[in-house]
Amino acid sequence: MKSTLGSFQVNLFSHQKIIQIYPVKTAIVTGSNTGIGLETVKQLYNKNCNVIMVVRTGSKGNIALETVLKEFLTSNGDSTVVAGCDYTDLNLIKCAAENVIDAINDKPVSIIIHNAELMTSSKELTSAQGL
Repeated sequence: MKSTLGSFQVNLFSHQKIIQIYPVKTAIVTGSNTGIGLETVKQLYNKNCNVIMVVRTGSKGNIALETVLKEFLTSNGDSTVVAGCDYTDLNLIKCAAENVIDAINDKPVSIIIHNAELMTSSKELTSAQGL
C-alpha cells in the first residue's frame, strides 16, 4: 500500500506483510516484553525469525521470552533478551547497544522495529546526563 505524505511517497506495510517478506531473518524489536512489541516478537518467532528482544528490565523480558517459547514450540527461530535499555540514561543505552551488537553476532539484521516508549517519572524529558 502506498500513501502520499506531502511530497514524499511512503510505502506502508502491515506487520503481516513484513513477516511474509522476511520469513527466516534476524529482527530487533525494542519494547518487546508487553503489548505490540511482544505480539510482534511472537509473530516473527512463529515465522522462524531470530529475534533480539530489547527491554528495560531483564526479568520482565525473560518472562516474555518464556511465554513466546511455550506458545510456539515448533518454531526454528531463536530469541535473545537484551536488558538494560533505558532511554532516560545515555550510559545504559550505550551498554545495551553493545549487548545488541554481541547478540547479533555478525549476522545480517533484516528487520528493526522501534517500539519502545520513553517513560519518565519527571515532567522534564531529559536524560540522567541532563540532555
